Amino acid sequence: MPATDEEGHEFARAFRTFLTWVHEDSHHGSRQNEVVHLVREHLGPDRIERSVVVRELAPFDHVNLQVALDAWTAEPGRDVTIRGIATPPHFGPLSLQQLLHGDGLPPVRLSAPDLVDLPTGPDRTVACLKLALLLVDDARGRFIVLIKSADPREGNGLSVEIAGLPTPLAQGVLRELAQLRSKHNVYRGQLLELNAGPAGITIGFPVLPTTVRGDVVLPEPVLRRVERHTLDIAARRHELQLAGQHLKRGLLLHGPPGTGKTHTTRYVIQQLAGSTIFLLSGRSLHLVGTVTQLARDLQPAVVVLEDVDLVAEDRGVRPWFEPGPLRAARRDGRLGRRRRPAVPPHDEPGGPARAGAGRPAGARRRRRRDRAARRRRASAAV
Repeated sequence: MPATDEEGHEFARAFRTFLTWVHEDSHHGSRQNEVVHLVREHLGPDRIERSVVVRELAPFDHVNLQVALDAWTAEPGRDVTIRGIATPPHFGPLSLQQLLHGDGLPPVRLSAPDLVDLPTGPDRTVACLKLALLLVDDARGRFIVLIKSADPREGNGLSVEIAGLPTPLAQGVLRELAQLRSKHNVYRGQLLELNAGPAGITIGFPVLPTTVRGDVVLPEPVLRRVERHTLDIAARRHELQLAGQHLKRGLLLHGPPGTGKTHTTRYVIQQLAGSTIFLLSGRSLHLVGTVTQLARDLQPAVVVLEDVDLVAEDRGVRPWFEPGPLRAARRDGRLGRRRRPAVPPHDEPGGPARAGAGRPAGARRRRRRDRAARRRRASAAV
């Protein structure tokens, strides 16, 4: 039997009463929460009502943020207390605004700070805060910094939140941390391999086998030309800048397997002490835009691309069986099967070639060659 209008109104009133009770009970309980109490007690009543200023960062910058925080908290005239926050799983991301007012807060508790050990080089790591409150007292007064690491399962990224300061002063704190991240960037001057993961870009520190000039199989005139466009430019960087010359250079290495592309690239990048080297290949090639920005920030830099034809194809959407311009030219015999560009060091990034730290794209290259051979046989049969 369907409900009458009076019964519907009665149910709506009862449900409204239930929701009010749930909200009031949650609101009252959250105000008794020890984390909320700590935040409100540190800031005082006058600073609680100020806006929370948030800066979101790329997940791969977590280690640089920690290095910057270590330097920032050690500066004289600044007192910092670090407290961890324990949160139950599956409650979603936590914000500093929730901790200020206690609204919609999961049952969080104070704890020792959770740390994640992140690499800063091939054989070095640093312990980084995952979720922590920094209770700060310096010349600007008392304020709070919340550090949240990236967690794709909970839908949140790496972020820094500041409460208790006027907006211009909070922005000043974020600028200080950004300057320290740039100054102490752990990626500068290292060999880096970039990959795309569930949480975004991940950066590794590969170790390449030592390659000397005698290992390169190129004819001497060709190798000397490569050195002139790479190592000689790096050696005369300052003279070229004083003369008003740009330092962006690009070098394309192409040819069938065994002609020395990998050894040449390894040899070149191992001679560039002090330059930041970025290696991209296979599924990571779509990160080239992000990498070029990183290269500008970490100059002098070299960007190495393997199979650059995967980047240089037509930007239009094509079915997988329709060849792009470069692939069509290769099918018709106008180009070699593979090309590998190497871009030398410069103060602005260009585009280069994979240095040979593994070959994840090898199977894909073989499949492309097989498909091209089948197309040629089909065309000859017609």
